[in-house]
Amino acid sequence: MDIEQHCFKIIQSPRIRDRIIILCEGDTLDPTRLSPSAYAKNEHLPDANFYKACLTQQWRNRLPIFVNSGSRSQVIQTYQSITEIHSQNPGISYLTPDKVFALLDIDLQSEDLSGYLFASIDEAFQDLFTHGRVNIDRIKDHKIWFTGFIHKEAYFLAPELQEFFNDLKSVSHDENCAYQNNPLDLNDIYQHIAQDISKDKDLANTRNWPRAKDRIRHCNGLELDSPERLQQSWQTQWSKAIQDPDRLHQLIYALLSIRKAKPYWEQIHPGDEPSTENCEEDWRSFREGIALKIGRQFYSRQEGKPHQHLACFFNYLYQLEHGQ
Repeated sequence: MDIEQHCFKIIQSPRIRDRIIILCEGDTLDPTRLSPSAYAKNEHLPDANFYKACLTQQWRNRLPIFVNSGSRSQVIQTYQSITEIHSQNPGISYLTPDKVFALLDIDLQSEDLSGYLFASIDEAFQDLFTHGRVNIDRIKDHKIWFTGFIHKEAYFLAPELQEFFNDLKSVSHDENCAYQNNPLDLNDIYQHIAQDISKDKDLANTRNWPRAKDRIRHCNGLELDSPERLQQSWQTQWSKAIQDPDRLHQLIYALLSIRKAKPYWEQIHPGDEPSTENCEEDWRSFREGIALKIGRQFYSRQEGKPHQHLACFFNYLYQLEHGQ
């Protein structure tokens, strides 16, 4: 992606006048082929669309504009470049520089944040989160925010969503969800995610493993000598905590903070259609629809408590925009 062209298309769009802009990860349209108004369709691509759906329900006007901006590295480059390009071309720009933010997957790899308050993603994340909970009093010092789970897709599989999926099944046959040809039970997915810990090449990487350990060290009972020991101890702790919902949630949150959820999310399919090897593309729109419902019917209704990562960020932006 041409970062400069991408920035130009954003700042030239009249729609962004006096609006908060949140750069996020996700595929973009080609900036060299579209006008600024047509390029605004980036706001309606899946990643940006999900985050927009998560905005608190009290937000009625002057909603933030979420803009897909490529990979995590490209989002960082866009964030670093867009205000400079605006300052060089103020006559053609509708950007309000103080209203530019970025929301990134935390992933397992760190990355430098040149010219930012924090030198790296690791430093920024450690200041923004403690034990998987947002340090709400620190949000105001950040303009680059991170998912508390490893990737956005983990928010589609959070343990609190089991009731949402149960309700979806009871009210809408067309949107009944299954996983590997069985009725969707999130606990089954967590078991599969845990069983694959020892196969995770990202965790096995010696540069990533210390970062993963630090992220879940607060979760008592997990053995962090190696991915293999983590897998064994997580499964042991799970079996001990089967009647303790709070402990189960702690274990799940730890799991989702270090293991990719997307491969498991992509195995969710309509309940009345059996899974096949070539089903992922066919059911992508189905999952995108479910994701939007999760945003609108679940995350947009959260209060913004420290464990409610997305609501913490978006509630802060609401207060910033509306002075409340």
